[in-house]
Amino acid sequence: MAFLRREERQRAPRRARYLIPKDMPRRREIVGGLYLVLLVVHVLFAQVVALVAVALVAVTRAARFRRGWLAFPFAVGVLWVLAAGPAQAAEAYLTGPRQLLGYLGGALDPTRLADSGRAFAGWPSWLGRQLPYALVLGSAEAAVALWLSWLHTDAWRIPEPRAGLIALLRRFVTARSVRGGGVVTKDGACLGVNEATGARVALSWREVGGGVLCLGGSGTGMSTTCFQVAYAAIRRRRPVIALDLAGGEALAARLGAACAATGTPFQSFTPAGPGYYEPMRAGDPARRRDLVMSMVDWYGTTDQYRRGCARYLQDVFAVLDAAPGDPGASVLDEVVHLLDPTALQARAARIPVYHPGRSSLLERVRVSANLVTADPETVAALAAQLQEIHASAAGRYLRSAPQSPASQSPAPQRGAEQIDLERVVRDRAVVLFSLDSTVHGRAATKVADLVARDVVALAAELRRIGVDGDGLVWVDGPHGPGEGMGRDVLAELVTRGREAGLPAMLTVSADSSYPAERIVDLAGTYLIHRVNDPGGAERASRLAGETLGVDEATEIDAGSSPTFVKRPVVAPEAIQRLEDGRFVLVVKTPKHRVVRDAHTIPAEIA
Repeated sequence: MAFLRREERQRAPRRARYLIPKDMPRRREIVGGLYLVLLVVHVLFAQVVALVAVALVAVTRAARFRRGWLAFPFAVGVLWVLAAGPAQAAEAYLTGPRQLLGYLGGALDPTRLADSGRAFAGWPSWLGRQLPYALVLGSAEAAVALWLSWLHTDAWRIPEPRAGLIALLRRFVTARSVRGGGVVTKDGACLGVNEATGARVALSWREVGGGVLCLGGSGTGMSTTCFQVAYAAIRRRRPVIALDLAGGEALAARLGAACAATGTPFQSFTPAGPGYYEPMRAGDPARRRDLVMSMVDWYGTTDQYRRGCARYLQDVFAVLDAAPGDPGASVLDEVVHLLDPTALQARAARIPVYHPGRSSLLERVRVSANLVTADPETVAALAAQLQEIHASAAGRYLRSAPQSPASQSPAPQRGAEQIDLERVVRDRAVVLFSLDSTVHGRAATKVADLVARDVVALAAELRRIGVDGDGLVWVDGPHGPGEGMGRDVLAELVTRGREAGLPAMLTVSADSSYPAERIVDLAGTYLIHRVNDPGGAERASRLAGETLGVDEATEIDAGSSPTFVKRPVVAPEAIQRLEDGRFVLVVKTPKHRVVRDAHTIPAEIA
């Protein structure tokens, strides 16, 4: 993959470096002299500073804290100095050094040197008064000592740091903020916290715009993580088109609550209503033909029959435009009826004589009808599958919302909702298509394909007129959309959506062979949850890329060069050990970054 080729050009791990080169003549004497000077300075002027620095270095190494934690004792020392008064604290600090220098100043007077007790007289008092400045200087000295130790050590020999007190406090504050509803950042959405540092784990809208692929095993919290992005989009009043192939009530309830809290219009389409959806009602014949063909599984159908169906359907929609039928009938009703070539010719005969393209359209209908009559197999698969969808629970709502007979108004009846994706984007609303593929089978996934194709067509139109959709398309499923949705339409959903400002966020299963390599390459961001299958974990691990590491099987002498080997940034075993709600964040574009241990913090909806 292109992403992996990019990672191959990375630098080798850092080797140890020295401020005083190791091949410098008389290096040992120079270093020894510097240590001696440092010891004398500490004995005369910085006794407590030395103790503080040694203690801080020991704690940092024993606990494997990051050097940044030294800012805490440094800040305590600064506050202590300010509270005591800088001048007074300095005077107290210099009491001991002055006494020692005064004692050593009488080196020529043997009687003064004989009384060694004068050098450290009252030491419990003046050593304690050194503590405010000793904290400041000792923290700085410990930081320099640890930096030199880091500089003198090969990168692969440095132990992995642990989360310190600052990280724990930061994690607590961040989790509390996100849990309270703080999912909106300055330029994106907050998903949770980084367990290692306590920092926010966030995605910018630019990163989301490249397409998001969330993968993992069932029940690992994928939907919860993706909902954070959707909730942030709703809070920013971005249009959201959600497609739920699990069909549960939980997602519908959360989206409804988020919309109610923000005053965002919300619609839903389910096999039980109340929303009605009929994208084939408007548009040119070619667009509506593509929408209908997206609902058909063409596996096993020859290209000849597929092209024949496309031509026949385009003629059907051209006839429907020229000679409309019953306004109360759905477009799907009309298409199923007109797949009979005799019915199509009869409807074409009703085209008004003043229609500008009547003669050419009649000729096209005659040719199409004769071809289907001669070979009924041309539209056999199309007719069978459309009739299956038409008879399904979801198919009953693939029509225009019924009008109120009392008012004869074009508005739908009370409780009925007409869903139009163009209006959803224009009004910055939210729509949920809840289609349980495990209950309703192929009909549910084919309706999902119809929605995806409608989004692709909408994205193409937005790009044509130069309007940014500024929204989000979320496809969620029980085991991933690959369990029935067409991979080609999903790939188009990612590419066309990215170009039109309607980026796709796909939730898929990594335990199966899905998603296809094409979709994986198209996504710009991955949210990798636990994958139980070893093969799936290995595939997911490759998404994070590779890094160069040292071959531990070879001995590395002081003057020899190590042997570097490629290793995954995130090991497959680490992905298999992820707990529920934990995930690995991998961003390819615009800037590559990896968060190895992110924790989703579900936001409460106010």
